Amino acid sequence: MDENEDKSEKSPSDPPKSQQEIALEEDRINELQGAIEDMRLTMEEATHALTLLESKIADHRARNPLEPVPAELVYGFCQNWIKNCHVATETISFQQLDADAEIRSQQDTIREKEELAASDTVLVDFEALVCQKKDNVVNLQQASDTNYELRLLGGKVRQNWSREKIKVAETIQMLREARRDCEKSERALEQWQRKIRRVERDIEELEEENAALKEKVARYRPPGILEIARKFGELEQAKEELFKVVKRKVLED
Repeated sequence: MDENEDKSEKSPSDPPKSQQEIALEEDRINELQGAIEDMRLTMEEATHALTLLESKIADHRARNPLEPVPAELVYGFCQNWIKNCHVATETISFQQLDADAEIRSQQDTIREKEELAASDTVLVDFEALVCQKKDNVVNLQQASDTNYELRLLGGKVRQNWSREKIKVAETIQMLREARRDCEKSERALEQWQRKIRRVERDIEELEEENAALKEKVARYRPPGILEIARKFGELEQAKEELFKVVKRKVLED
């Protein structure tokens, strides 16, 4: 407890670290972390290579259990692994060069922007942006006024639309009633048409009968005087014969 109290008492007396020192310490920590990560990856790669070598040796012993492991196998494997390491190192070097070039380009861009920020051009652009902002505020106010007017106009349009909608509903109702009246009239018209067709058929039949009667009348010839006298004589003779027959019947009875 005393030692901790002494340390806590001494710590406020230590001078505070500057931002630059803190940044340097952070960079150093990042470098150490990067180095540790590189060592870890190297150890993993070495372990992987050793595992491959052991598998090759085990495979050779499985095929040839009595023969010793040839040195060429280990030497060739090591040479191949070293070659792969060189290739990976060169690839990383090229990537590092590209990254450094990109960092330098970004640093140059940042430096140009910092220099541009301190120039009068930026001030002019800023004033132009301020003027544009004022114009935008005015335009926004005008747009708000226009929006309010449009909303009022929209309210009037909705009112007119409601009235027109009511009128349309009334018109639709009138059309429905007119349609029902038309249907009734159509049914009545169909009935009258059926009656007219029946009357037309009766007229056709009467016309046919009239034509037949006219034909009979056209064929009829009134009897002449001689024929009438002959018919009268025949009737008188028939009358006398009938009288004789009746008289004989009466006498016989």
